[in-house]
Order: sequence, then structure tokens, then C-alpha cells
Amino acid sequence: MRNERDIRYKCEINFNNDLLKGREEGREEGREEGREEGREDKKAEIIMNMNNKGCTIEQIADLTNTDIHEVKAILNK
Repeated sequence: MRNERDIRYKCEINFNNDLLKGREEGREEGREEGREEGREDKKAEIIMNMNNKGCTIEQIADLTNTDIHEVKAILNK
């Protein structure tokens, strides 16, 4: 009986540890997605500002290290 309880207890501990680990991994993924969205938003803002200042699409693409098609897509939003 004791051995069975010990096994069940260890399984519960492992399950809880795995659950906590999964939650932390999920949080970290969410943080990274948020940071990536922030970078993309900032990049779009810079591209829009450069366009408003009269830079050509080619200049914007070169200076922001962005594909010309992506620059055009951002400017057409």
C-alpha cells in the first residue's frame, strides 16, 4: 500500500512540475511573440515616417534592410 501511494505521489509531483514548466514555456513564447510584434510595429512606423519624409521605396528598403515587396505592402495598409 505504501509503495503504491509513493508511486502515486511521485506521479502527481511530476505532473505538477511538468504543468508548471509548460505554463512557463507558454508564457515565454507569448513574451517572444509580443516582442516580435513590437519590432514589426516599430519597423512599419519607421517605414511610414521615411515615406512621409520623401524617401523612395528603394531607399527605405535599403536602409531598413527590408524586401521592397514588404515595404510596398506596409505602405499600402
